Amino acid sequence: MQSFTPCTSYATGHGPSVPVPVPCCDGVKSMAGMMTTRADRVAACTCFQAAAAKMQGIDYGRVTTLPGHCNVDATFDFTPDVHCDTLPPRWPETVAGDSSTASHYAHCSGRS
Repeated sequence: MQSFTPCTSYATGHGPSVPVPVPCCDGVKSMAGMMTTRADRVAACTCFQAAAAKMQGIDYGRVTTLPGHCNVDATFDFTPDVHCDTLPPRWPETVAGDSSTASHYAHCSGRS
């Protein structure tokens, strides 16, 4: 979840609400670019939730605005209430295994 690290001050309310820092948006865009399959989105969602749970003082109201402020199409809501394993596929969906980057997030769920 290193892509999200530059967003820590924004996500915890310690930075300005807008504009979102460029390194944060770059990370959000990078993460979104790696989510080409449903498996990628499920893995990223799970990883985000695990990282966010460890973050003191996270402001989910701010976090949910990141995709919009960074001009990124959000593939899931960045909240703890999302059930990552039930995320629907998007169309067109890359066939799982063709270009999946879910392995980038394997450390978050104990998968290898």
